[in-house]
Amino acid sequence: MKKLFLSRFIIGGVLILCLGLLAGCENSMYKEVDFGGTFSSPGINIEPLLIKEYDELVSLFNEYEIEWENGLAIWERYDKGYFKNKALIIYVFGVSGDVEPLITIDGVQVDDNIIKVLLVQHGTTTGLAYFQKNLVIEVTKSFIGKTTSVEVDIKVK
Repeated sequence: MKKLFLSRFIIGGVLILCLGLLAGCENSMYKEVDFGGTFSSPGINIEPLLIKEYDELVSLFNEYEIEWENGLAIWERYDKGYFKNKALIIYVFGVSGDVEPLITIDGVQVDDNIIKVLLVQHGTTTGLAYFQKNLVIEVTKSFIGKTTSVEVDIKVK
């Protein structure tokens, strides 16, 4: 009886450990990353954009005359080698509210040659304050294929 209990206890423990490891697995197709700093162009909006090459990244920030203030500039964190197998989705936008809302990624899908980013805004959209949000998502090129356009859908909870 004790052996049966002990064996079930050990199997249950191993099962719980395995499920915990699987739950902690990161999606390998896309990953939100920290923007890594601030820049001196408040109020700027950059529509959702897919960046597949290093030169596109540099051109984007030159086009908006963005000067980095704090942290390592995004174009210094990603070199040409990064873009061999991966790409970036960049979206800079503003939201209104009484307090700064939390924005989370609910998913990233590729449908009909369009990358669809599903976001959730946690918090109200009423209020006079304006909060700039800088979203950077790393995606694998094998996941996005030959798609070139990005759409974003934001749900408010």
